[in-house]
Amino acid sequence: MAEAFFHVLVENITSLIKSEVGLIMGVNKEMKKLANTLTIIQKVLEDAEDKQFQSKSIQNWLSQLNNMAYEIEDILDECNTEVTKLKLKGGKFNLNKILFKYKIGRRMKDAVEKLEAIAEDRHKFHFQETVVQQSNKIDWRRATGSIVNEPDHIYGRDEDREKIVDALVNQVSEHRLSVLPIVGIGGMGKTTLAQLIYNDERVTLHFNSKLWVCVSDHFDLIAILKAIIESVTEDRSNLENLDSLQCRLRQELNEKRYLLILDDVWNDNQEDWFRLKSILACGSIGASIVVTTRLQKVADIVGTLPAHCLTQLLEEHCWLLFKVRAFGQKNGQLHGNLETIGRRIVKKCGGVPLAAKALGALRSFFQEVDTSGRETIFKMHDLVHDLAQSIMGNKNLVAETENSSRKASNSKIREVHYWGIISSTITSNIALQVSTLTTVMNYTRLRTLKLNYPRMEELPSAIGMMKHLRHLDLSLSSIRTLPRTFCCLFNLQILILNHCSDLKCLPKNIRYMTNLRHILLEECSSLSHVPYRIGELVSLKTLSLFVVGDKIDNQLDELEHLNLGGILEIKHLENVQNHMNAKKANLVEKPNLRDLALRWEGDSTSSNDEKFLHLRSLDALEYIVEENEIQGENSISSKFQSLEVLTLEILPNLKGLLKEEEIGEIFLNLKEMTCRHFLPSFSSKFENLSSLELDFLMIGETTFPEDALEALCNLENLRVCHAWRHRLPEKWFRGLNSVTKLELSGCRIGSCFPEGWLSRLPALEELIIDGCSELVDVAEQISYLRLLKRLSLKLVDDMVSLPQGLQHILCLQSLQLNGLEKLTSLPDWLPNLASLTMLEISYFPAILSLPSSIQGMTNFKFLSIQGCPQLERDCLQKGLQIL
Repeated sequence: MAEAFFHVLVENITSLIKSEVGLIMGVNKEMKKLANTLTIIQKVLEDAEDKQFQSKSIQNWLSQLNNMAYEIEDILDECNTEVTKLKLKGGKFNLNKILFKYKIGRRMKDAVEKLEAIAEDRHKFHFQETVVQQSNKIDWRRATGSIVNEPDHIYGRDEDREKIVDALVNQVSEHRLSVLPIVGIGGMGKTTLAQLIYNDERVTLHFNSKLWVCVSDHFDLIAILKAIIESVTEDRSNLENLDSLQCRLRQELNEKRYLLILDDVWNDNQEDWFRLKSILACGSIGASIVVTTRLQKVADIVGTLPAHCLTQLLEEHCWLLFKVRAFGQKNGQLHGNLETIGRRIVKKCGGVPLAAKALGALRSFFQEVDTSGRETIFKMHDLVHDLAQSIMGNKNLVAETENSSRKASNSKIREVHYWGIISSTITSNIALQVSTLTTVMNYTRLRTLKLNYPRMEELPSAIGMMKHLRHLDLSLSSIRTLPRTFCCLFNLQILILNHCSDLKCLPKNIRYMTNLRHILLEECSSLSHVPYRIGELVSLKTLSLFVVGDKIDNQLDELEHLNLGGILEIKHLENVQNHMNAKKANLVEKPNLRDLALRWEGDSTSSNDEKFLHLRSLDALEYIVEENEIQGENSISSKFQSLEVLTLEILPNLKGLLKEEEIGEIFLNLKEMTCRHFLPSFSSKFENLSSLELDFLMIGETTFPEDALEALCNLENLRVCHAWRHRLPEKWFRGLNSVTKLELSGCRIGSCFPEGWLSRLPALEELIIDGCSELVDVAEQISYLRLLKRLSLKLVDDMVSLPQGLQHILCLQSLQLNGLEKLTSLPDWLPNLASLTMLEISYFPAILSLPSSIQGMTNFKFLSIQGCPQLERDCLQKGLQIL
């Protein structure tokens, strides 16, 4: 790991030299010396790390080198920050800048002298030199495979496995290629969890092929493609040409539902990922990739599904891991005070499995135990003691109270997580606990700070001293504003404010924080607007929420030059003041957007003049795409290529998606669409649309075209809500041969389904009818649904009996009945449903008993009864188990 860190450090210095930061700060000569000396040291690092366990002197040398490397990183960071600030202020030096330049020059010279002295000491140890070059090979110590090591000693990950397996098997079937990231700090068990998923029987049965590739910190496209081909063919590929590799990969994976695990991904270059993803998008619908990574930024870039964040293990699970490693047993009693002492040690693991294993392994080196005195004394070999001290160094710091006499060395702390009690990741992921938020502000050299503390109402102004900070997560806090000093964080790249429901505004000067890449504002319901000139943050890749203000300087034109991707929600569209601002948002020129939500929050029926003005001023939103202005490669039809999810909500002036049908295939990859209070005109251009929700609550008397949905030949999920002012047409489901799930909620259907409705849905597996009060019977049509597995009937007030045709659906597995007030009994033929495993009955005041023959249903596993006291008593008398 030190080799990788030094390589990055040398690259950083080289970059600063090229960008003339050294010249501006007057330290160019020193920077070049540092780069040369670090390169010399790199040549012996591999041998030094291998020999450190044999010599305390080598451990001390590496410790000095490590400390010096962090000092150099801090100096370089401060140089770059100062130059950035200087450029923002027009390049003018003042007295403070001159003083800084002098001080940084002295620090740089001291660093050069100390590093050269450390480099000179390397000769004492006669290290073997290795050639320093960019290697495509993964360090065998970090390489991983799909086989689960010690499967009997994995604890606390069952729930994580179930969630991810369910997502892969049951929730991604409508997507061409889904990517699910697993995120967690080092040692948390990401690889182990991925192995559990890979070897799960349900996953094996669901996917045609399973592939495993360890990526590590070198993202080489050729090497990754070769590894994938080798994984699927079990034969090493000799191909070197990228085109040949692509062709071979497509040949192996074409139209296959495959699962690919990409383990230990570090690369956060968006273009690299998009190149790989485009090559892998050759499988069938349901093909999936699971990516494990330590970096949230990587998860944000690669994920098409919400990232699964791996949390700490429960203390009891850590104890089991520790116990096996330290004492070689999972069960049984331990002698004397061993368990008490062991559990104290486990408390310091911070829920990290690797820490529990490592500390357990260290205890296994204890040579003997002396319990003759007041304290239990463990003796260990001198080499083990030295190794433990080398690993921990002064990083093994615990300050459990504010008045603790032991203070952390803040020069080494790079990451802190705060939940009221702080757990801090230092350079070696050792846990640190302190008692107050004020203490956190002392660690001014942090790169990552996570303050996920609901009781935190104010961020201290001292946050501005953390000039090295890259990643700040304030999710779930109760802050209302950010302090003025916040804008001094010039190096900040990621700002996460999700679920900060009290947050009212962002700082006015946030536009000067030019290194910001991602601002996440999900569920920030109190945010009234975004700051003026936020559009100057041209490096911004994610802005999950844009709130249109009620002034001219908080309008949609701020989005014009931002190349945003991922999720974007635009709120308060009623505040748009003229149609030119709406057009300047330029959403069609943002190909990386995959989830777009447009929200209008106002009473469109109000007679208030100002409201009426806002309604009239939204002419630009009559159509999402108005005209075909450009031809060729840059035509509008080539835009929105990555958009997969589109939500249109309460847009009263919206007339359609496309003003001109001949515009082209605008929404080429659109997969999920929600339209509330608006019925779009669909065409063959939506051939990839697989999930559609239509909500007509606010629509007045209207006529639904009979062929409105006919072109959606690949639609799989359809939900229709609140269509109660006009009956749905008889031929509405014509052409929907791929629909597997249909939900009708609060719709005006009539006393029975229109003739031919269900016969046009041959692939239907799940039918939900909720609140369709006029419906009395679905007639014999339901017998056409030969593949129906799940049926739910809720609040169908006039239904007096279950449909007779239901007895002919032999593959029905689940039947849910809720609030059918006029239903007085269940049919005697119910036990004929041989595949039925689950029956849920809720709030049936008239039903007193179940058919006695239900006891003979051998596959029956789940019976749930709620709000039917007489029926519950009858079931208990028959010996039926109710859940």
